[in-house]
Amino acid sequence: MRFLALLFAVFAFSVQTVQAETPTDAQIIEFTQYTGGYGLAEKLSKNLLAQIKTNFPNVPEDYWQDLEREISKDTDTLHKQNLAIYKELFTQEDMEQMNAFYRSEVGQKMLSNMRNISMQMQRINTVWTQAMAQRIERQLRQDGYLD
Repeated sequence: MRFLALLFAVFAFSVQTVQAETPTDAQIIEFTQYTGGYGLAEKLSKNLLAQIKTNFPNVPEDYWQDLEREISKDTDTLHKQNLAIYKELFTQEDMEQMNAFYRSEVGQKMLSNMRNISMQMQRINTVWTQAMAQRIERQLRQDGYLD
């Protein structure tokens, strides 16, 4: 019986420890503001509605406004699901360190160059992929698998 009580006490302590380390919503939101994820659902839903609206010019504006309010409820659900992912994967200490990095001078430099880095990498990856596709095609042709 003592063993079961001890086991329960250890389990209860470990659960409290894990809960204490779970990052706060504010930490996660700060991080996603730095990394560009914050507000993405709202932007996506607004863009989606704008595209759909062009295909239905006869639908009144108040209908679209009501629909936008409904979609807003769904984005709240999406935010909660996103927060849960971060809470599952990171601790408060992890989030504090990541946020501290993005608050730092080098973190700010990283953020300011991220778009440029991504664009350059995308361009390089496209060129590389096209060259590899051509190389594979040449090899297939050389080995008699293509006419």
